[in-house]
Amino acid sequence: MLKFRANPGLVSLFVVVLSLLICGISAGSEAAGIKVFEKEKRIEVEAEMSTELERYADTLGGAMEYLAVSRGGKEYESVIVLECSPDAVYNALIKLGLQKGKAASFEEDTEKPIPPTGDPVRLFLEWKDQAGKTKRIRAEELIYSTNIKRRMQYVHWPFTGSEFGYFDPESDEKVLQASVSKNVISLHHGDQSVILQNPLEEAAAQKVPYRLLSEVLKERIERRKSQGASPEQIEKLEKRLASMPKAGTKVKLIIDASNPLTRIHVLISGRVQDVGFREFTMRNARRLDLKGFVKNLEDGSVEIVAEGHKFDLDKLVRRVKNGPREAEVEDVKVEKGSFSGEFKEFKVVI
Repeated sequence: MLKFRANPGLVSLFVVVLSLLICGISAGSEAAGIKVFEKEKRIEVEAEMSTELERYADTLGGAMEYLAVSRGGKEYESVIVLECSPDAVYNALIKLGLQKGKAASFEEDTEKPIPPTGDPVRLFLEWKDQAGKTKRIRAEELIYSTNIKRRMQYVHWPFTGSEFGYFDPESDEKVLQASVSKNVISLHHGDQSVILQNPLEEAAAQKVPYRLLSEVLKERIERRKSQGASPEQIEKLEKRLASMPKAGTKVKLIIDASNPLTRIHVLISGRVQDVGFREFTMRNARRLDLKGFVKNLEDGSVEIVAEGHKFDLDKLVRRVKNGPREAEVEDVKVEKGSFSGEFKEFKVVI
């Protein structure tokens, strides 16, 4: 009988090669374009700002129907293009423990819109600017609503889940409907194949009311120039435009299924009464989907109590530190508290 004695050097080499192969498999898995963080209830998807949307802007009038599609989907009508399949997004959401609902529809008799349902998530985009600094915004900040004449309202996107059992003519198998359409996150209610859907009522309209905000800013800059706007006004618009990712920019879509709701109590002193500070605060708080109140105090200061997500509360604090044009903010004190859920809206208290 032949006996084989393992060569320690060969064994070590084998282990190294095996480790490299395993790393290669892991790297390949990451290269598929999606990562799941179960503990944090977060998904990160590699993506790119759509180049087709800009290319077909004149043909389509700048209208958009999707926030995100996978390669092969309607890239000419989407803000971003994902580097993973719709199945990967669906499976990742299931892995986080989310329950899927149903896509938007209409009542048969009255044709009244029925909004989409499903566990909600928040969407963020992250990228590096030309200076290499990481930028992170809510996805809605890239979208302009022609209905309200400003950027899209912040929303929680329902996990509608697409439908399984759709016949794929290429594979001759039953798959998710999104696997065939390649459309993942819709801005409108007309596509029931998607995995996440815009819950706003305006999404039910036949004419999609959304455009890429950067395109609207470009038009606004040209219009203001022709109207003889001041250099300061033009510079402000150009600075805002430059802060947005351009077509072809590599971005990361962050799907946040956590619920880090909190509360802040803010006291602002200075020249902050009779300058429109409360209306300024209410307007910004509502845009950030925050709940609470703002009121004037007898000592001349302004009090704010706001509840919502920490990311949005931090934005509100940054904005009230500047205040409206006529205000002169001298001091801002912020105390953190526990979320109560007692507020239904954000309002001015007299």
